Amino acid sequence: MYWYGYKLHLLVGTNHQYNLGAMLSSANLNDGRASISLIKQWQQRNPNFQLVYATMDDGYDHEPMHRQLHKMGISGIIADNRRRETSAIGYDEHFAPVCIKQHSYRYDSYDPTYQTIKFTSPKECSTCPFADRGECQKVFKIKIADDFSVIVHQQ
Repeated sequence: MYWYGYKLHLLVGTNHQYNLGAMLSSANLNDGRASISLIKQWQQRNPNFQLVYATMDDGYDHEPMHRQLHKMGISGIIADNRRRETSAIGYDEHFAPVCIKQHSYRYDSYDPTYQTIKFTSPKECSTCPFADRGECQKVFKIKIADDFSVIVHQQ
């Protein structure tokens, strides 16, 4: 499918709603690709100003966007694109890890030093026979650089 026309991509500051940057593209260009270029250009022009958060809709939910934001030190708040991505094996629909019996681990904390997200064992595992045999982990840590899918849902 091909779309005719143009799109305007805006980078807007949330404190005062100023337009920080803009880019015009053809309508068939993916939103995520255009936004990576827009954010890079803006940061090159403003090296002394650091973006902290980037809030985006589900059109920007793809691996290169998450990687670029992480590389630039920006926390991405991006809606999950349910049409594009299914939950990975070993994760629930919110990308939290699951135990052997498919119970979701609970989010515990984020460690900025090691850039890891920590999960603790599900409450259902307290009476599980697998936990007594050591087959279930009590703590589960995911390094953000290894798995970007958990960023959106757990931060």
